[in-house]
Amino acid sequence: MTVIKMNDGVTEYDAKENLSFIKKLIFNANLHDEKLIEITDVKEGNVLINIDSIFTVEETTNGESSLQKE
Repeated sequence: MTVIKMNDGVTEYDAKENLSFIKKLIFNANLHDEKLIEITDVKEGNVLINIDSIFTVEETTNGESSLQKE
């Protein structure tokens, strides 16, 4: 599962997509000068996210964050 934390300090999405897919979405949005990506949140379903408002994107496995491994 991939966790996307927004820069408001409150909003967090548990995306069904994996980390590399989310990175591709963000890269392609930047490439085409777009600001929104669509992800599938576990609780809310399909969600549009402004890529300028993303604080962190991390993949979790066995309850451990990919950021903690670095």
